Amino acid sequence: MANLDHLTWWQGLLFLAVGIPLSWWYLVRLVYRMELTDTRLRLRTLVASSSIALDELAEIGAPAGRNVVEVVRRDGRSWNILSGEGLIDFVNEVGRAAPGAEVRLTGPQLLADRGFKFFGDGRAERR
Repeated sequence: MANLDHLTWWQGLLFLAVGIPLSWWYLVRLVYRMELTDTRLRLRTLVASSSIALDELAEIGAPAGRNVVEVVRRDGRSWNILSGEGLIDFVNEVGRAAPGAEVRLTGPQLLADRGFKFFGDGRAERR
């Protein structure tokens, strides 16, 4: 049987190399709730909240060739958005409220939105 004791420090290093960036992304950059007011777009992540003035919003939606929805400020800071029911309607509403912002929607987001509308909450009704 091979001695694998020398691999344990690699496991710890690998855990830190992968775990820290993923934890930061899930806790700080992944938006699960957005609210639109007359002047601001409020973003909520698991451990932080941010607020973007609508005139500082550069774009909302999915960049070409990517299957991720993001909010990007004019200074370059960005957040990823969890997709869910009503996202396309909300993105369009933000685009109307912030005319200087670019709204980008691609096929995967439109298809997912149609699926949410068609299947509802995913639970079948019992008769």
